[in-house]
Formats: sequence, structure tokens, C-alpha cells
Amino acid sequence: MRVREVLGVWAPMLVGILLIAFAVNFLLRAPAGSGDPYFPLDPAAAAVCGGGVVAIGGILILSTYGRWRKVRAARRAGK
Repeated sequence: MRVREVLGVWAPMLVGILLIAFAVNFLLRAPAGSGDPYFPLDPAAAAVCGGGVVAIGGILILSTYGRWRKVRAARRAGK
């Protein structure tokens, strides 16, 4: 496996997976309501924030996977 392949394909996919994992963790463990006076968090805002991060991670994974499939098909056609 080449460094270019790792940096171009697997690293962005790993970042996307980590973003999704952090967002799910945030959604599951976010404080409900304004129990903390220093960090009041509306549950709807937490859902929008977590959902947005999941969407960004998903887009990162899907775009990288699509680019990888395109390059792989071009390599196979060139052989």
C-alpha cells in the first residue's frame, strides 16, 4: 500500500468515521436541558449539531469512496 493511497483514500474515510462516532457519542451523552448553568444546551440544538456532523462525516466517506472506485476502475481499464 502506497503512502499516497493511505493519505488520499483511507485517511479521509477514517476521519469521516471518527466524526460520525464523536457525533453519536455526543448525541447519546449530551446533557438534557439546562442542568448545567455554565453550559446550557437545548436538546434540539444538540440534535441539529450532531446530525450535521454525521452528515459531514457521511459526505466525506461517500465522496472518498466514490473517488477510490473511479480510480480503481480507471486502473483496471488501463491494464
